[in-house]
Amino acid sequence: MTIEIGLVRKMPVRAQMKAFAVTADQVDDKPYGLDWALLKSRGFEGSVGEAQVVSGPEGIVAVLGLGDSKKLDATAFRLAGVAFVRAAKQQKRIAADVLGAAGQNISVPSAAQAFAEGLELGAYSYTAMKSQPELNAVKTVALVASGKRVSEAVVRAQAIAAGVNLARELLNQPGGTITTA
Repeated sequence: MTIEIGLVRKMPVRAQMKAFAVTADQVDDKPYGLDWALLKSRGFEGSVGEAQVVSGPEGIVAVLGLGDSKKLDATAFRLAGVAFVRAAKQQKRIAADVLGAAGQNISVPSAAQAFAEGLELGAYSYTAMKSQPELNAVKTVALVASGKRVSEAVVRAQAIAAGVNLARELLNQPGGTITTA
């Protein structure tokens, strides 16, 4: 399954679910006008790979944790992508504004590549042998970003994820179904 990832300048109104990323040290700042008391009551701390879905002023929102801002790396953004696509698995059109946290430790293009890889890798599931497979419904992701380097990074991420997902598909085949001849 390939997800169409497009770059946009601002968060689209028509997205069925929107995502914002926060670092663990931003949680106390209460950004994005969300019900942070509810998030905290659910145990949200902004840890790496953490996702919490809530209703916000703009509809359904996934708040994604990136961990400590001083330790941001590709893994944090990749796990945020995985967490988001899994949280939004019943939505077709989703949008994310997560690259604002990139900066000192990771460039915006590297963060975009990692996040896009996470989206593609997180949406994968092996369904060939399942009688009633549960497919991820996500078809398009609008990523708030711009620039040629970011666009190239997203294309590179999709190529890498396609290769990884092909390898997963081949490895999941029952023994004897794939032969060399």
